[in-house]
Parts: sequence; structure tokens; C-alpha cells
Amino acid sequence: MDARGRLDILALRISERVIQELEGFWGVPGLWDYSKPHMEEAIRDIGLRKVPEPLLEVLRKMMEAKREYDAKGNQ
Repeated sequence: MDARGRLDILALRISERVIQELEGFWGVPGLWDYSKPHMEEAIRDIGLRKVPEPLLEVLRKMMEAKREYDAKGNQ
């Protein structure tokens, strides 16, 4: 059994769940349908060790926001 393939499926299922939650939160139906091909491509690229720059930028911003949040004494 190929564990990497299973991780790909897990990543896709998690992204689906998060985006579907955002659909409801933002009131934007169809967001997952629009995003799915992009998520599949991003997951495939990560499997090829080719992380898309926009994804890296999002991760950088999230880490920066967390550092700022923690620096203000919120933990």
C-alpha cells in the first residue's frame, strides 16, 4: 500500500472540509467546486516536491500573524 497516496487523499479531504466550512461561513456556495481542481494540483505539486509560491506566501503570513499574536501576550 502506498502511504503517500493515502496522505494525498487525506490532504484533499481536509482541504474539502475546510473550504466547505468557509462556504457556509461566508455564504458562498460552490466555493469547493471552484477550488477543487486547484487543490488537486497543489497537492500533486507538493507530492512532486514542488510547492507553489502562493501556498508558501499564505503559510508565511499565517506564521507571521501567529508570532504577532503571541508577542502581544496571547497564547
